[in-house]
Parts: sequence; C-alpha cells; structure tokens
Amino acid sequence: MSLRKSIFISALSANSLTLIGIVSSMIIARILTPTDLGAYAIAAVFVGLAHQFRDFGTSTYLVQCETIDKESLGKALGLTVLSATTLGLLVMAAAPLAGWFYRTEQITYVLLILGLNFFIVPFGANTLAILRRDMRFKERAVIDHASSITGLAVSCACAWRGYGALSLAVGTLFSTIATTLCAGFYRPRQHPWSIQFRNLKDIFGFGVSTTSTAMITQINRGVIEIVGGRFAGLEAVAFFNKAKSVTDHMGALLLGVAHQVTLPVLSASHRKGELLAPIYLRTASLLTGFMWPACVFAIFPLDILHFMFGSQWDAAAPMLQLMCLLTALSSPLWLWSQPMFALGRPKPVLWGEILHLVCLLIGLGILAWGLKSKNLALAMIFAPPFVLGYAYRTLQQNLHFTHREFVAALWPSAQTAAAVAATALMLATATEEWHLAPRLLLSGILSGMAWMAGIFLSKHSLKAEVMHVLRYTKLI
Repeated sequence: MSLRKSIFISALSANSLTLIGIVSSMIIARILTPTDLGAYAIAAVFVGLAHQFRDFGTSTYLVQCETIDKESLGKALGLTVLSATTLGLLVMAAAPLAGWFYRTEQITYVLLILGLNFFIVPFGANTLAILRRDMRFKERAVIDHASSITGLAVSCACAWRGYGALSLAVGTLFSTIATTLCAGFYRPRQHPWSIQFRNLKDIFGFGVSTTSTAMITQINRGVIEIVGGRFAGLEAVAFFNKAKSVTDHMGALLLGVAHQVTLPVLSASHRKGELLAPIYLRTASLLTGFMWPACVFAIFPLDILHFMFGSQWDAAAPMLQLMCLLTALSSPLWLWSQPMFALGRPKPVLWGEILHLVCLLIGLGILAWGLKSKNLALAMIFAPPFVLGYAYRTLQQNLHFTHREFVAALWPSAQTAAAVAATALMLATATEEWHLAPRLLLSGILSGMAWMAGIFLSKHSLKAEVMHVLRYTKLI
C-alpha cells in the first residue's frame, strides 16, 4: 500500500473514530456527574499504567524487527500472556486499596471490572501489531470502529440505566472483547497461532526499554489525575479531564493517523538506508498545519464546553485555554519518539519521559502547597521549556537537521494559524451576542475558509494533499 493511501485510510479512520469519541463524551457528560467521571478518570489512569506492561514491548518489537516467523510470534504471545495475566491479578488485588485511598468505593468496582481486560488483551494485541507492520490500515480501521462502537453502545446503555462510573468500565471491557474477536478474524493466514514460554530473552531485552518508556509516558499522562485526585478532589479531576479531552480529541484526529503510519514508514525507510529527517520534518509540518489553527478556537472556551458537554462544565474553561496553548507548543515534537524507535534507540526517549515526569511532579507540588489551587492544568506549565528543549536537541543530533530546516518546515503552519486567528478574533467580537449554534457554525465555516486560504497562500505541504483529495473526488 502506498504511503499516501495509507495516510488517507488512517486519516479517514481517525476522523470517524474521533467523531465516535466526541459523541460518546457528549452523551456521557450529560448523564453522569463530575464525581462519577472523576472516579473513572482516576481508575483509568491506574489501568493505563498497568496496560503499558501487558505486552512488554512485543507490539513495537514485531513492527520494527527485520523478519517475523512462527517462533518470534510464539515468543511474543507467550510473553504477552505472562505479563498481562500477572498485571490483571495485581490490578484486581489493588482495587480495594485504591478505593480506600480516594475515599470512594466506585474506584474499587471500576478497577475490578477493568482488571478483566488484561486476560483478554493478549489474544488481539500481537495480531494488531502484525497488521500495523504490514500497513494493512483498512483492516485496522474496521477493527477500531467495531471496538469503539461497541464500547459506546454499552457505556451509554449502562449510564442510562444508572450504573454511574461502572458504565464506562463495562463499555471498555466489551470494547476489548470486540477488538480481540475482530483481530482474530483478520489475522494473516501465513502467521498461525503459536505460544512459547522459553527463550524469551531477546524480546524481553527489547521490551525493557520500550516498556519503561511507555510506562513513564503513561504516568506523565495520568500523574495529575493521580495526585490531584487526592488533594483537589474528584470534581477537580473531572473538570481537568474534560478540558484535556477536548485537546485529546484534536490530537486523536492527527495522532490516530500519525502513530499508525509513522513508525512502520520510518522503520522501512531506515532498513533501506534512507534519511529520516525529511520524513519527520514533513510530518511535523502536516501536524502543525492542522493543530495550530485548531488551537486558535481556545478563544471560545465556554462555547466549546457548552456544545460538547453542557453548562455543568464551565469551571473547565480556564484549563481548556491553557491546555490549548500547551498543545500548540508541543505539537511539532509530538512524534519525536517514533524516529528514535525506528533507529533502535529507545533510551533517549526514556530519559525524556523521566524528565517530563520530574517537571510535572514539581508543578503539582507548587500547585498543592504553594498556590493551593484546584486548576490542575497549572501543573503542566513548568515542563515544556525543559522537555521540548531536550526532545528537539535529541532529534537534531540523531536525524541531523538544522535549525533553519526545522523553522522552514513550520513557518507555513504559523502563517496559516495566523490567518485563522485573525478570522476567529473578528468573529468573537462580531458574534458575541449570538446564540451558541449559529455562532459556532459561522466560526467553523469562515475559519475553515481562512485555513484553506492560508494553506494555499503559504504553499504549505498540506496543499499537495488537499489537491490530491480534490482530484481523487473529482471536484477539480
């Protein structure tokens, strides 16, 4: 499959999956209370941490290794079963302790249900890695959609029946079951099922670095919920989580594409002896071409929150604005780990994630004991200067691009974002007294036109992709 076709299929899949996620959030936020969502958010962070060990790096190993055969697949499944089963038991055993620590039984029951996922995951994870390695994104799209729709339907049904935070846990469990069943259906015939528990040293060694990195990454994503849930309360966590979900949805739209495509493409290019810098810089340009203009809509925080989640989430508005700013700053380096994994150098990524964690913990300490604020997003502002500086320097040393090349790749995105910002600011003033729906509709249409104009006038790398789509759909 060609790179452009791979990206197009992944983009189409990511767009629809993001839409499903947004619809799910909009429905659930109107049924469950902030306390319910806060309890689930904290439990989900703990389970997310454990999930980083479920395959012990076997998925990444299968994507980047030179060849795969029955023996390597058997070892990968064996290691995944051992690690996932152990973690499932640990999560379920720790559930009562977590409920006691956060003073709510909801977290206990949520963790017990989510712990069941670990006994199912191994039988789908490695198949997904094989499909990703072979760039069979069409099959991955079908699997992801079946999983998301199942999770949405079950979660909404349970929430409507009054099961509170348990609704999301049950939905996640059924989503995992759907993923595993669909993955088994699409598993390539040349890769038969086998399991092996001997001679796991080679995969284990690779997994130590990648899994440690993934674990620290997950801690970074959830440490604010973990710590903030104790000193700020479940409602503060829920407001932070809702603000984060907006930027997460925007990121999912792009990273759902990029993460599927980038590592296999970079790994294949590296195996051919090709330079990775041009591929990475083009990817950064494409990401910022979407993300920087999207972050401009932080000037409408209450409108966005009311439209997506309802008026009970107004307290998340300051957090949303701050997180959009931080998202815009970090987006050029979102994928910095992918070239490092493709080069077989995961350790610098691990050190970067450790640095990020240290910065977040310092920020949380200042927030809890210095500022004594419940705006949990403030804990994030200490990290970017250090973390982004380290990531940029590491990339530059390993991919060998210049400062001028990096700025040149991002300059068209800055011009496009400026065009959208000017349009959005004028609209914010002109439509201040309008109702929500027409205000957002007009803002979306005119800002979209400004974005398109910016792409063409700045000669952005997105221009070629837009022209290709227009030709493909026979609009020109």
